Amino acid sequence: MQPGESGKIPVKMGTGHYSGHLSKSITVSTNVPGAGGTIALKLEGDVWQAVEVRPPSASFGRLTADAAKDPGRVQKLTIVNNLEGDASLTDVRCTNPAFRVETAVVEPGKQFELTVAFASSPGVGSVAGSIEMSTGIKESPTLSVPVNAYITPDVEVMPPNLSLPKDLPTASTRQLYVQNNATTPVKLSGVESSNPDLKLTVEEMTPGMKYKVNVDVPAGYTAPPGGDRITFKTDNASMPQVVVPVTQMAMAAGAPTSASPPAARKLTVEEAQSHLSSLKEEDHRPNPAHRLLNPNAPVKPGTVQRLDAPQMAPAKQAPARGQPAATTMPSGG
Repeated sequence: MQPGESGKIPVKMGTGHYSGHLSKSITVSTNVPGAGGTIALKLEGDVWQAVEVRPPSASFGRLTADAAKDPGRVQKLTIVNNLEGDASLTDVRCTNPAFRVETAVVEPGKQFELTVAFASSPGVGSVAGSIEMSTGIKESPTLSVPVNAYITPDVEVMPPNLSLPKDLPTASTRQLYVQNNATTPVKLSGVESSNPDLKLTVEEMTPGMKYKVNVDVPAGYTAPPGGDRITFKTDNASMPQVVVPVTQMAMAAGAPTSASPPAARKLTVEEAQSHLSSLKEEDHRPNPAHRLLNPNAPVKPGTVQRLDAPQMAPAKQAPARGQPAATTMPSGG
């Protein structure tokens, strides 16, 4: 754009499922010299979706299996049609059969209520899915609402397994935390290890709700091929016994192992002479690496020009066994 010219610059902005007041700054650099070469723009306005869901997802958070069975445990969401035409929610379904969904009309064509609950008792772990529906609106024909929950066991151990490094140089202590996620207090009993080298002590941090198990690991501890186990009993009917595996981290495949270097071997006179001869022949050949460092540097036969170190005088070759050493005669003698 030249000085004095004006025009419209298209700007694209992705808002996703965001709704509400929005303010953004834009910096435009031009080829105009001086302080006027940079223009600061401010974009401000209210962003809305054609069909808006409040809140944008149905999240139950962390629940126990008993809490998920509670019929009053539901999530209610509001769906609002912000366009002039009327909306009609049809073909409402959830991709995960663990959830059931229902819709109700609050204001015909404009506002609806979406109720999400558990259809059955879910298993332990993450439970997630998506609620899909048709809206009957051309600008936004389908609507997708995420739904998720995490079902915890009544008695949860963190970490669920104890992983120890191999070849411990010194003794160490590791901790296991036992959390009671149920409403009724729980008692621990019979805390023991399959390996007598692992010494266990139990601390009750919060009466009936949270415990800490200290595991004293001796130096040089080695687990058997199948690993060791730490077990304990609880008075919770859903988890009468808890097992915590104890393993050791294996070395990665191909990892280098420490080995002693091979013992040095003395060379014979013939081997030494052969090695020196090969080095002398290599010195007669031009070295392309030195050419790359200095393309204009001449390379004379029998010498190598060093660019990174001062030239050294060649060492005198030792005479072979059984041959007299060469004698240098004074000139003019």
